[in-house]
Amino acid sequence: MTAKARRMSSSPRWLTTLIELRRQERTERRRQLDEAQRAADILFEKDRVLERETGQATELRRGAAVAGGFDINRLLAAQRHQAALLMEQSAIRQQLQLLEQEIQRRRAALVEAEKQVRILEKLAERKTHEARMLAELREAKRLDELASVMRKVGYPK
Repeated sequence: MTAKARRMSSSPRWLTTLIELRRQERTERRRQLDEAQRAADILFEKDRVLERETGQATELRRGAAVAGGFDINRLLAAQRHQAALLMEQSAIRQQLQLLEQEIQRRRAALVEAEKQVRILEKLAERKTHEARMLAELREAKRLDELASVMRKVGYPK
């Protein structure tokens, strides 16, 4: 049994249960944040791929205009392709902005959950300390009473 578990074992049962619930909530908040960050990583990678493809489309368009003649169909196809890539990239960047806001919200929720766990753990420590002090006071009182009785009967002779 860990030291923290020993401290909690002398805490009131309701407090131990509440701490466990808050820890589960914290774990869930951490999982949600990780999920949002993974989604952002995927979108960042898609954005990088689209950035490369847009650059390639620009080169293709230049090539259509220079390649020994002027192929209007090839140039129009390259422009349409590049426009589609730019629209997709714009949509991904908007999603990234929304996702960044969601990540910030989830991060704040995780920080709050961490705070709640710490508060309850400190409360449990304080309750454990109080219980220990009360037990020590009761033991001291019991020993004082025992010493008093022993003096009355004239014990150390």
